[in-house]
Amino acid sequence: MASLMEVYQIRYVGNDEVKPIDQIGTIKLISDYHVQYLYNVQEVMPWNPSIKDRDPIMVNVGSPTPRSASLYIEFDLFRSAYKGTIMVDWEETFSGCVSSWDERIESRDGLGDVVVYFGLMPNATVAEVEVKLLDTSACEDVYGVISASNSAASSLPICQSLLFLAEADNGVYVDDDDGIIPLSKSRVAVPLDTTLSLQIVLNCDGEDYSAILEFDAEKEGEFIQLDDPEAPTIQVKVTWDADRASINRTIKKCTRGLRNYILR
Repeated sequence: MASLMEVYQIRYVGNDEVKPIDQIGTIKLISDYHVQYLYNVQEVMPWNPSIKDRDPIMVNVGSPTPRSASLYIEFDLFRSAYKGTIMVDWEETFSGCVSSWDERIESRDGLGDVVVYFGLMPNATVAEVEVKLLDTSACEDVYGVISASNSAASSLPICQSLLFLAEADNGVYVDDDDGIIPLSKSRVAVPLDTTLSLQIVLNCDGEDYSAILEFDAEKEGEFIQLDDPEAPTIQVKVTWDADRASINRTIKKCTRGLRNYILR
């Protein structure tokens, strides 16, 4: 069983808006085994909204990261306005229990911060999440939020992973072939003997969809739940994987095929 690091959220703190033209940059998570991108934008996306004070910077990491002797977060963000490397000292911070932490980097002009919120989890498994709208044709405009948390961290600060976030004026298109919501990240760490909770609040072309679905953590297997067995509108599929070698293979596969998470 693996001890895993889960990056919950990244948030911008500052009075100046970060306009689309300035959202170029990367945040890397570097361990002894691999490099993953928490954020990776290489070209200007003029349709993206400006990032304002306390706004999330959506995490698009491929998978939770197994415990590593050396673990760093490297910033070259917003046209190098935030540039530097922070070490996460796993041995010093890890208590053997599920814990919540944050690291921040200050902008070069001293007027803003970017904060990374993360959890360290012993004896953990990985849940791969798929969320599907069932009773709809193609949606031109889907917005809302999908987040994940686990029962061991429910009392800790900032312990919800943002899997999807879109504002009303910046929704996404969902294909009617499968109805699957395009998540920013789909794999989260969950300690065994706990419960994964998925909170879903969406609007599809003016229709509201919401659900809270829970799954007991497993070492392996695929499980499907519906929001309402008699008249389902949302389906969630969770595929479990607790094998460290498999998790590492998934990370390597993801890092070879990194792509930007783009809101239409």
